[in-house]
Formats: sequence, C-alpha cells, structure tokens
Amino acid sequence: MFKEEIYSEMKIHKYTVIIVVTLFVLTKGVNITEWFVKEGQTFIFHLPYVESDSQRIRSAEWEQMDKGKLLAIIYLGNANDTIKFHNESKLKFMLNGSIIISDVTQEDTGNYTCKIIFNDNRIQTHIISLKLSPEITAQTSTNNSTSSASDPQDFYILQIVLSVLGGLILLAGLIVIVFKCKMRYRSFTQEPIYMNSNTIHTHRRSPNTLKKQASFSTPLQEWKSSTLSRFQPSKDLQLCSDEDRWITIIIGSSSIKMFEVTWPKCLQICISLVLVASIHGRVVAPRRVESLVDQPFTLSCTLSKSQSEQVKQVRWLDMKNQTLISYIPDQTDSINGQHHVELIDSANDVSKVLIKRVSARDEGCYTCIFDVYPTGSKEAQTCLTVTASVRQGGNKTVVRGKQASLSCLYGLPEKVQQVLWKKVVERGMLHDVASFAKRSDPMIEKNYAERTSLTRSLSDSQLTFYPVTVEDEGCYTCQFHTYPEGTKSATSCLIVFVLPKPQVSYKTTSPGVIEANCTAAARPKAEIVWNVERDNRTLGAPTFTVTQQDDGTTLVISTLMLKADLLKDVSVKCLVHHKGLESAIAVSMNTKLGTALTILISVTAVAFLLIICMCICLWKCVLRSNE
Repeated sequence: MFKEEIYSEMKIHKYTVIIVVTLFVLTKGVNITEWFVKEGQTFIFHLPYVESDSQRIRSAEWEQMDKGKLLAIIYLGNANDTIKFHNESKLKFMLNGSIIISDVTQEDTGNYTCKIIFNDNRIQTHIISLKLSPEITAQTSTNNSTSSASDPQDFYILQIVLSVLGGLILLAGLIVIVFKCKMRYRSFTQEPIYMNSNTIHTHRRSPNTLKKQASFSTPLQEWKSSTLSRFQPSKDLQLCSDEDRWITIIIGSSSIKMFEVTWPKCLQICISLVLVASIHGRVVAPRRVESLVDQPFTLSCTLSKSQSEQVKQVRWLDMKNQTLISYIPDQTDSINGQHHVELIDSANDVSKVLIKRVSARDEGCYTCIFDVYPTGSKEAQTCLTVTASVRQGGNKTVVRGKQASLSCLYGLPEKVQQVLWKKVVERGMLHDVASFAKRSDPMIEKNYAERTSLTRSLSDSQLTFYPVTVEDEGCYTCQFHTYPEGTKSATSCLIVFVLPKPQVSYKTTSPGVIEANCTAAARPKAEIVWNVERDNRTLGAPTFTVTQQDDGTTLVISTLMLKADLLKDVSVKCLVHHKGLESAIAVSMNTKLGTALTILISVTAVAFLLIICMCICLWKCVLRSNE
C-alpha cells in the first residue's frame, strides 16, 4: 500500500518536473551584449555572427524589446524580400543583416533583440543593450560619428539569472516531492487519522486500544499531543465504532477540512501557461509528404495566431532557399512566383501552393513563412519526396520468326542505378537475361546474346528478340534498382504463336468408302472443322488425334469417313481455325475442282489456237497487199 501511494505521488508530479526541466533548458542560449554611445551619434547594430560563414544564415529579425516594436526582418542576399515595419528616416538596414540607427536619442536606448534564423532552421537569439554615455568608451569605434558593434563586450547577467532561477525552481519542486513522500511514509507508520469533511477515521490497533478509546476524554488528551494537536475539538465530538477495524469520531458543529499542499500543481499550471505562450503563433505543416512524378501536388501550411497579430506577407522557399512564391494576403496582384506553381488558397492564416506537374527537381524541403506583425516571422518546413512506379508496355503476342520487344518505363531516371531483365521460370525462379547500368554498356547473357538486344536507357528500357523462337515464350520482369527507394519492378509476358499449315489427304479403305485426313501443326493447337455442302452423307463424326511435337507445337489430325461418290457431287473442305489467324484456312479435297480445272484448261487452249490462226491470216493478207 505504501509503495503504491509513493508511486502515485510521483506520477502526479512527474509532469511538473518535466516542465521545469524544459523551462530550465529554454533559458539557455541567450547572448547579451551591452553598448554605450553618445547622444546624436549613428550606431550600427552589426549582425552578431555565431558562425563565420554568412551563407548559412537565412534571415535576421530585429526588435526593440522595451517597446515591443518589431523593426525589420532582413533576408540576407535578397533585398526585395526584406520587410521594414517602421519606416522611419533614421532606421536603415544592410544586406548583411545589420541595421543602422542615426541620431541616437534617449528614446532609442534600451534592449534590442536579434533573432538569427539559419538555413537548417536553427534559431539563435542575441540581446543588445544600448545606453547613452557622456564619453566614448573603449568599446566604441574610433570614428567620431559612427559606433560599431563588431567587437562587443559580452555580459551574461540575464543568462545567469535565468539559469539560476530555473535551477532553484527545479530544486524546490524536487524538495516538495521528497517531503510529501516522507510525510506519507510517517503517516503510514504512525496509523494516521483520515479526515473526510467533518468525519475523522482512525485504525483500531487492538481490543485493548479500543477499550482505552471508549472513554471520550482519554483519546482527546492522547491525540492532543499527536497528529490531532493542530485541531481544536468541539463539545459535540462523538465516538463511534465500526465493526472491529475503525474508530470514527463525528464532529457536529465544527468543520475540519484537510487541504493538500497544492502549490506544485499551481506551479505546473503556471509553467504550462508560459510554455503555451512561447509556442503561440506557430506554423503547422506536414513534416513529410509524397507525390507521384508527372502528377499535380499541393503544398499547404496553417498559421495559428492571435487577433492582435496581422499577416503582412506569406512566402514559400524551395530547397535552394529561392523564393518559390510570395504574396500579400487578399491581394491577388501581389502574387509573384515561379512558372510551374500557382496559388490556390490565400486565406489570412492558410497557404496552399499547387505544383502543376511534379518532377525530380521538385524533390526537397520547402519552407512556409508567415511574416507577422508585430511578433515577427513564423515558419514551418515540409519535405516533398517524389516517387514513381514502373509502367510496363503490356503483354506481347508474336509469330515465330518475327521480331518482338518488351518495354518498361520509369519516370525518375535520376534515381536509377541499374536496369535488370529477368525471365520467370519454374517455381518462380528468375534467370538473368540482360542488364544496363550507369556508365556501362548493356550486358546480355550468353544464351540470349545472338538474338537479343537491350536499349541504353534508365527510363525507357526495351528488351528485343529477333527472331523469336518458341523457347522465348514466358514472363519477363524488369527491375529498376533505385536509390534510396530500392527496387521497383513490373512483369510482362511474351506469347509466341506458330501458325498452322494444313494439309488434306484421302485414301480408299473399302469399295465405295474414302478416308479423308486433315493435318495441322500449330502453337497453340489448331481447331479443325469439316464442311460438307448440301446434305451430309458422311459415315459418322470425325475423329481427332493430338500429338505434342518436340519443337513446342501441337499436331492435330482429323479423320473423316465418307462415300466415294460424294466427292463428285458436292464440295468437301477442311477448315482450320487458330488464335493467330483472322479467318480460317480452308482446304478442299473433292474432284469437282479437278473437272472445272480441266474445262478451264481446255477453253484456254482453244482460245489460244484461234488467236494463232487469226494472226497467221492477217500476216498473209499483209503480204499479198504488198505484192
């Protein structure tokens, strides 16, 4: 029971400890500088570089703390984006992040804050205290008209005070927790009196103790020197027993209430309010987003601000810290951005930017910045990852001996390190066929080298077979090995057809009976149908024989029994159907075709003889006329 209470107590106040530690950490990193300047001089607030490379600094915000006045937000290297909130003639700014105050007066003295924002979103805060001095001290410049802050004397008074204050608060919280735990332990060992409203409960130790407590005056005397000594018992005290475990004292007219020490909870609430106030006005944006290449995508961010704050400008920066788009809310003519983006929502606290067609160059981190008056700029970063899927050109069907190509497309060749083609064999095993990598030539496996080629492309890869054989039929997987996304793949299949070349033959098996055979070898197997004109005088249905050939084709033989005189009267044809043919191949087997052919030959011969005779006659006539 005691351990559970201790753990419960620690659980209640663990958030207090966490918040105090957070506040203690937040007090770190504030640099304070103090400068003296004569009245009427021009003073330069140099940007207090923490890092020598100024290219790492994105912007600097200058604010006069004592008056709560935001002076300017300076974007290094880009004067067009700089915002000057107080357009006073005496205030100027430089592109290196420094500001100049001319003709310094008593109104200009006080504490100034410089918040430096780096490209990696780190923030460093510096406090510069400006005071008037009757004489030029060694800290000022030798120039009689200008004071420079290039070599400041640092004072860490505020930093030390805040650090000590945070440490004391943390120590006090720990002491309170330890004290309460210790008191709870003592109360458990000394059988405490539990109070709820006007009822006091205490454990009964033994029957002997119960007899002593049965007297009304004795317990009060005993308890007066113990835990109850801090209470003033009234005349209406009553003693009651509850079975054999509890002794209950009921207080009639007086009301005794117990209050826990609640100041740690109050401290927790106060510090929470401080932390909430410190994060007020932040910009919310998704940390990471993904988009398919060649598709539109929307970048968005939202600002939470108070009613007294006003958004002056909204800007989006790309991964190179170049302005992607900038605008003033509710002013459509103020939109200025790159050609491949457009603004789709320009509400006061919401910004949505559409990338019309995402490409590989759009991958990176974008910064959404709200320039807010009077609190300064608020920003958030969202990182866009551009992805792509493999698109295969579809399954291909080709006739043996022709040329066939399988293709795969991948929209981000910049990320591809190698393209690999593999053939799917039995049980899902893969055999390498060909490959192509950056800064190398296509590699073809030995079994395919003589009749296979691969294009030199990391985006549009084509595997070509010429000529195609039956062994080439199957499914092929194209794999794009990309970095850092890994392997992307797709599968397409090649189907090889062998077209049939039907043949018809017949023989007499018995007097008046003919056996006709129609043969067709194809891949896949062909379908044979007999077509007999007029009435069907066949001797039964046809029979079929199917044989698998070594070359991968299937041989189908159809046999039909019919009467011999049938061939003289009607046409008998063998019709062969196949998936690779648009129409069936018909082969006729009756003698009707032979008679017609004989007649045709006879007529042709007679006509030829007549023409020769006419030519001879004309030649003779010509000779006679010449004589």
